Amino acid sequence: MGVLPKREINPGIALLERGEGRRYEALLRISEALSACQEPEDLTRILSEQLREYLDFFQFYIIVYKENSTEVEWAVVGPEKGLISAYADVPVQERPSWRAYATQEPFHIADWDADGRVPERLKQGIAAQGLQIGPLVFVPLTTPHRRLGALGMSGNPGTAYSSEDIGFLRLIGRVVAFAIDDNFNLRQAEAAQRELQRQNERLQRSEKELHEVIETIPVMAWSAAADGTAEFFNRRWLDYAGLSADQVQGWGWISAVHPEDFNRLTDYWRGVLASGQSGEIEARLRRSDGVYRWFLFRATPSLDNGRVVKWYGTNTDIEERKAAEQAQYRENQALRDEVDRASMFEEIVGNSKALKIVLSRIAKVASTDSTVFITGETGTGKELIARAVHKRSPRAGRAFVGVNCAAVAPTLISSELFGHEKGAFTGATERRLGRFELADGGTIFLDEVGELLPDTQVALLRVLQEREFERVGGGEPIHVDVRVIAATNRDLKAAIASGAFRQDLFYRLNVFPIEVPHLRERKDDIPMLVEYFVQRYASRAGKSIPSIDKKTLDLLQSYEWPGNIRELQNVIERSLILSAGEVFSVDELWLSKETSARAPRVEARVTVKGEGEPWNERVIIEAALAKSRGRVSGPSGAAAKLGIPPSTLDHRIKALKINKIRFRLR
Repeated sequence: MGVLPKREINPGIALLERGEGRRYEALLRISEALSACQEPEDLTRILSEQLREYLDFFQFYIIVYKENSTEVEWAVVGPEKGLISAYADVPVQERPSWRAYATQEPFHIADWDADGRVPERLKQGIAAQGLQIGPLVFVPLTTPHRRLGALGMSGNPGTAYSSEDIGFLRLIGRVVAFAIDDNFNLRQAEAAQRELQRQNERLQRSEKELHEVIETIPVMAWSAAADGTAEFFNRRWLDYAGLSADQVQGWGWISAVHPEDFNRLTDYWRGVLASGQSGEIEARLRRSDGVYRWFLFRATPSLDNGRVVKWYGTNTDIEERKAAEQAQYRENQALRDEVDRASMFEEIVGNSKALKIVLSRIAKVASTDSTVFITGETGTGKELIARAVHKRSPRAGRAFVGVNCAAVAPTLISSELFGHEKGAFTGATERRLGRFELADGGTIFLDEVGELLPDTQVALLRVLQEREFERVGGGEPIHVDVRVIAATNRDLKAAIASGAFRQDLFYRLNVFPIEVPHLRERKDDIPMLVEYFVQRYASRAGKSIPSIDKKTLDLLQSYEWPGNIRELQNVIERSLILSAGEVFSVDELWLSKETSARAPRVEARVTVKGEGEPWNERVIIEAALAKSRGRVSGPSGAAAKLGIPPSTLDHRIKALKINKIRFRLR
């Protein structure tokens, strides 16, 4: 191809000159050759080999830019490397390849000296290299999906490119663009496949290693779904219990729990599920040979964007620790019983069965550091129970700080509990320590905890979880070592249902519940209580009351005592103030006429209409539990349906060995 006259660039015109038909044949051969191309450097070699017969050129150039960037992703410039340094000081936007890439039109330089579009720095750089440049053409490399870069061709001095030559080069550019795009896609697919394979191999190794770790760790491990249904138990767990993987799936694992720990453990586990937070509790598990051992159950949630997706847990054998604690407690209990028999429970008077159950629970929990939750009607003596727990604990030598949450204004309760900094609010003229700081090392008793507002509930939850808080107006966390005993006469489960009380706080407080019986359940204790209060107030008043009127005792024992022991105490104190003789008596008119009617006893046998034989109380209780889905207390609980106190129903459920959990799982 010699020097041709200069023509207008029009890539769309038909190639009609002699030999142009063979150019199309060359395009087909180039397309086939490029489709098998594996390396970028092979592109210019293939072009040179296939087009030498149809175009007069010195070398080909391929420039590919990173998408939406002026940065070159890769370039092939052929054998003339000196040309690269000539472009070093030329901005990308002024280079011929960028012009074709940016405008998507061919960029043709026929005369380097006369063409004003050639940057002077490029001319100077080429001259400095001692190079002589003929014509230069760049055409865009573009597919229907993206712009790639530019394909360039330079000729020897004296060569000229026609519009047909440029149009043919543009067709070649399209073929090359598709080849490059296919190569990119192939490389990306291969890279993605390799990465996927690496990730799969890594995951398989991780799963294998994790499985080995889980199977060999010296604890019993398990996992459960978000709703708490068990999915996996490691071999150590299964071997201990002598159960198969199928037997423990879902809720099957509870068959290995000690009957006495069953309700406590499952109730706690459901509380942890509801809170979505970690938890731990001690309970006994049956070994394959039938022997029960103590374990520490721990559960931790796995979260995804704050949502629980799985639970992981361990069961650690603590039998030896429990045995050591129990041995030390037998050793100490005998001494305590002798020393404290007359003084330990000096204000908790009575020997009824209901009271003995409470005293037994006090004795069991006092030596621990567990949070105690005392429930019962107003006036049953919940604070006395709290003081008894403190007095028998290792903290007995430190402070016992009581707070009546209902007696403090809601706006001041946070300051009362956690203290405040100077200037925290109007009237805060100096720093004040809160009740939690005052109780550090000892015990704090939160009476009527059900009256706390939501923001104070959040702060209390933090203390229970992390053992730290901040003073009002302060920003520095304060750590305390305080045992918490809480009490309420409210139905907190109903408060939770209405949104007035946090469920997670309830489960943090309800670690060791003690329900104080009302005086109606302790009728046998009334003579002893009357004797105690008579002597107490007579001594204070300087009176001698050697005897109690028999009619008065009968009257006091027949009364329902809606105000419980507090009402009894007030009646006796009032009577002693007005008493002038040596025989204690009470005017019947002083007793409240609003006595609470006793509900029918569930122990009574009833006959179902239409049936020939009576149904016993088990059937009645189970029917009520089925309707309430296992709930005992609250407005919709089984106790309300039967018209009896929740404590009475719980007592009968335990006596009849009814499994109320199964009604919850329906």
